Amino acid sequence: MKTLYILLTIFFLTIASNTSYAQAWQWAASAGTSNNDQAGAMAIDVNENVYAIGYYQSTTISFGAITLNSTQTPNYYIVKYNKNGTALWAQNILCNNTTIMSAVTTNTNGYSYVCGMFSGTTLSSGVRTVNHISAGTNYDMFVACYDPNGNCQWIKNWASTSNLSLNDAYYSASDNSLYMTGSHTGTLNISPLATLNNSSTSANDGFVAKFAVTSGTINPIWAIKTGGANADDIGSCIRVDKKSNVYVAGSFSPATGTVSTIASFNVSTKGGKDLFLARYDLNGSPVGVYAFGTTNSNEYVYDMAIDTAGSVYLGGSFLGNDLLLPTLFGTNTLTIVGSNDGFVAKFGPISNGFLLGWAKNISGTSTSNDAVKGLGADANGNIYVGGSYTGSSITIGAQTYTNTSPAGNCYITKISSGGSYLWSLATSGNGSPFMADIESTPNGDVYGCGTVYVSAPLSFGTTTLTSLGGNDVMVFKEACVTPTISTTNPSYTLCASQTNSTTVAVNSSQSDVTYSWSIVGASGVNLSSSTGTSVVVSYTASNSFSIIVTGTNACSNVSVTAGSVLVNPLPNIGATASPTAVCTGNSLVLTGSGATSYTWSNGVSNGVPFTVNSSNTYTVTGTNANNCMNTYTITVNALSHPTLSVLGNTLVCLNASETYTANGASTYTWSPNNVVGNTLNIVTNTTTTTYTVNGTGSNGCKGKKVFTLNIVTPVTPDICEVTVDSLSNYNEIYWDKTLYNNVDSFIVYRETTIGNYSRIAALSYTALSMYVDTNRHIGTINGNPNISHNRYQLQILDSCGNYSARSPYHSTIFIQDQYNGNFNLADYAIEGTTLTPVTAYTLKRRDTGTGIDAVIGSSGGISVTDPSYFSYNSFPQYTWFVDAQGFNCNATFKTNALKNRTKSNHANDRLATGLSKNQLLNNNITVYPNPANENLMIDLNELKGEVTIVIKNLVGETLMSETTNLNKTSLNVAQLPKGIYFITVSQSNKTIAIKKIVKD
Repeated sequence: MKTLYILLTIFFLTIASNTSYAQAWQWAASAGTSNNDQAGAMAIDVNENVYAIGYYQSTTISFGAITLNSTQTPNYYIVKYNKNGTALWAQNILCNNTTIMSAVTTNTNGYSYVCGMFSGTTLSSGVRTVNHISAGTNYDMFVACYDPNGNCQWIKNWASTSNLSLNDAYYSASDNSLYMTGSHTGTLNISPLATLNNSSTSANDGFVAKFAVTSGTINPIWAIKTGGANADDIGSCIRVDKKSNVYVAGSFSPATGTVSTIASFNVSTKGGKDLFLARYDLNGSPVGVYAFGTTNSNEYVYDMAIDTAGSVYLGGSFLGNDLLLPTLFGTNTLTIVGSNDGFVAKFGPISNGFLLGWAKNISGTSTSNDAVKGLGADANGNIYVGGSYTGSSITIGAQTYTNTSPAGNCYITKISSGGSYLWSLATSGNGSPFMADIESTPNGDVYGCGTVYVSAPLSFGTTTLTSLGGNDVMVFKEACVTPTISTTNPSYTLCASQTNSTTVAVNSSQSDVTYSWSIVGASGVNLSSSTGTSVVVSYTASNSFSIIVTGTNACSNVSVTAGSVLVNPLPNIGATASPTAVCTGNSLVLTGSGATSYTWSNGVSNGVPFTVNSSNTYTVTGTNANNCMNTYTITVNALSHPTLSVLGNTLVCLNASETYTANGASTYTWSPNNVVGNTLNIVTNTTTTTYTVNGTGSNGCKGKKVFTLNIVTPVTPDICEVTVDSLSNYNEIYWDKTLYNNVDSFIVYRETTIGNYSRIAALSYTALSMYVDTNRHIGTINGNPNISHNRYQLQILDSCGNYSARSPYHSTIFIQDQYNGNFNLADYAIEGTTLTPVTAYTLKRRDTGTGIDAVIGSSGGISVTDPSYFSYNSFPQYTWFVDAQGFNCNATFKTNALKNRTKSNHANDRLATGLSKNQLLNNNITVYPNPANENLMIDLNELKGEVTIVIKNLVGETLMSETTNLNKTSLNVAQLPKGIYFITVSQSNKTIAIKKIVKD
C-alpha cells in the first residue's frame, strides 16, 4: 500500500550480476502502451491475490487477456492478479480532472479498497459514481470498494477546503476497520463525524481517521489531526497490530524555534524535515511518539510493517547528512554514503513510546540514490525490504551488485528479526525499473509493483520484460524456492553386521543450500559429517536403512532419500562332528548346516574325512543365497591314546624267566603270545624276541608299546696288552672293560702246560681293568717273567652267571742273555694270527742304581745285540730288557690311559745291587694273592734263618715291617689304601728279594 506519485524524472539504471539463491523471481508481468504507464501501490489478500493501482496515458491498456478502454487520459486502474501472475480482472477509475490514487488495501473476504483524492466533477468506477464536493480545484478524499470479482460496490468521498493529501490506508482485520492517514490545510470535513480544521493554508496538519466498512457502506468512527502551528506535519504510513494499536509514521518540519505536536507530544526537529513514529490506541488516544532525523536535511518514510511479535519497522530514505536515531544510551548513527541512502529501522513499542531495536542504511556509491520503498514481514519475524538504487554498485549484506551501464535496478533483501541479512535479490538488465511497493505473505512470498522506465529488457531471473513503449507497469512475485536436491539415489545391499562404507553425494541448482544428513531405520551407522554435499557412510547394520539428506535454504527445507541400504539377514549356521569324539590320528567328518556353501578353517573340507592329530577349534563360514556369510565354531576334543609303559627287564639272561607288567591303559593284549591282561610271564628265555602290548584306554583310544627282550650271551673279550712290570717281577695283563655290557667279572687264565690254561684270577667289573700275575704257585714256571714267556687268556662271567669263550691268548716278550752280547727274543704273539701289534723292538740297558735306561738299538727279529755288553756285564746293577713299540691299548684305569708299549723281562734279573747270581734264585720267594685285599701271604721257599719283611710305598716310605724265621708268613694289609707297593725281603741286612704288590 503506497502513495502513487507521478514522477517527472526518469532514472537510467542497470545491473550486471544476479546470484541465484534459495529465493527466486517466480514471475513478472508488465502492462503498458506506447505512452508512459505506472503502478504506484499494491496489496495482497489472504489468498495471495495481488491488487495493483496506477495509471495509463493511452486510451487502452491490456493486463494479460484483460483490456481496459477509456476516452480520456490519463486513466486510473485497479488490477487483480492471482498468485501465479494471471490477471483476473481490472477496472477503470475515471475522473475528468486530476486523480491521485494513494493506497489499496484488502479485507479477509477478498474485498479491496482503493483510497485517494480527485478534483474533477465526478469520480466513477463501473456503475458507481460520486460527485465532487469540495469547492474549485480542492481535492475530495475518496474510498472505492470492490468485491472479489472486481465489481465496484460503492464509492464514498469527503470534502476539503484547501490542499489535501491522502497518503496511506490500511484495513485492520482485528476490528474490521479501515484506517487512513495523510495531511491537509484548511478544513477537512469527514461527515457526519467531524470537521478537522487547520488555521494555516500553507502548513500541513497530519490526520488519522478510522472508518467502519462493510460490503455496502463506510462510516467514520473517529478522526483526529496532529501537528503544530505553522509546522508542516504529514502522516505518510499507517498500520494496525493485532491488538488494534494504531501506528502512524510521517514527517514534521516546524518553523525555526517552534515545535510540532505529534499525537499530543511535542517534538523538536534537528533541522529540515524530520520523521516521527506515533502510536494511538483503538479509540484514537495518543500513547507515545518517537522522532529522529538528520541535521538540516530532509528524510522520508515510505512504508511501515509490523511483525507477529508487535515490532514496528520503518523504511525510507535520508539525504545530505547522517541519520541520527535516539537510543536509551545515546544515538545510533547511520552514516550517509550516497546522495540519497535508504534506511530500515526496527522499533519496540513500550507503554509510553518506542525503543530502537536496530537500524541499517542501504546505500551504494557516493552518487547513488537508494531509497527503501516497501516493507513486509513474515510469520517468523523476518522483514523484507524492497527498493531501487542507482550508481555503479550496491552492497546488501554479503552480496554486492555491480552495474555495467549508468542505469539502476530494483532489489529485495531479507533481514532477520535480529538485524542480520539473510539473502538479497536484484533485477538485471537495462530496464531502469522504479520499485513503488512490496508486500509479503506470512510464509515469506514477496510481491511488488513499480515502473519500467526505458525501452530495454528487464530480467527477473529467467523472466524478461520487454518494453511496450514508454514506461510500463510491472508487477512481480519473488518467493522462496524449496531446495531441489539431485541424487542418484543409490541402493546398496549388504549383509547384517557387515562392515562397509560408501560415499554419497548430492547437489542442488541453488547455490545457498546447506545440507544435513541423517539415518532412518537403523542404528550403528556413522556419518563422516552431519553436513556438506557428500558424506562417507560407515555402517555395521542389522536392519535396512535409508540415508536422508535435508537441504535447507533461507526459505525452507526438503528431505530426500540420498541412498538406501538393504540389509539381508545372515544365515543361521550350525555344524556337527562325526564321530562326536575322536582319538588322535583317527578320521573325523565336519558338516555345516544353515547355508548353501561352506568353507572351513584349518584346511578342512565340508563333509570330507580328515585326520585329527590334536584338539582344535574349527570355524565354518556359511554363505547363503544372498551371499551373506556367518560363522559357527565347533571344538573337537582329540582324545589321547594311552601311553603304555612296561615294567620288566629287556636284557634277560639265557634260559632265565621274566615277568612284564603293562601300565597306562584299561585293557591289554600281548603278542605274539596273545595273552590278555596286563601281565606277561615268560618262563624260559631262549631267543631275542620283540613283543607288542596293545592297550585300550577308558576313552576307547588305543595305544601300544613295543619292546625287545634281548637274550644276554656273554661276548668273548679281547686282551688289550700283556707286559712285564718295570722291575721284571710280574706280568701285567690289560683290557678295556667299557667294551662289554652285563659283565659280572673278568677271569684271567695263564697257560700252565702247553695248550692248557689255569684260572689265576677273577676281577669284578668295578675293579681296574688290569691284573698283576703274582701267582707263583700255579703252573710249572709260576708266571715268572724271568723264567720264560707266558700266555694269558681272558674270559667274561656275565651277570646271569654265564661264561664267555676265552679270548685268544697274548704271549709275553721273553729276552735271554747269551752272556756274549747277544740276546735272544721270544716276541709278542696273539693266538690265531701271525700279525703282531709290535712295530719295533728296542733293546735297553738299565742302571738299576740310577734308574737310567740306555737305548742300545732296535730290531724287528728275534735277536738283538749290545756291542758294549762286556763293559757292563761285570757290574751286577746293569740289566737288559726289550721295550716294544706299537700298542694302542685303551686300558680302563681310574682314568683312561693309552698304553703304546710293552716290555720284556730283565735279562739276569738284577734287581738289587750286590746280589750274586746264586742269590737271584731267591726270587723264588712268592707273594700272594696279588692283588691282595686283607691278608698277604709271603712264601720264603724254604729259606733258612731270620728274615725281615718291609712294605714301602712308591716314594720309599716304610709302612709295615715284620721279622720272622718262618718259611711262610701272613701280613694283614687291609688298613693300606688301594695302590701299588713294594715288599723287600732282607736277611743279615742284605736284600735278597723285592716284590711289587697291588692292594685292592
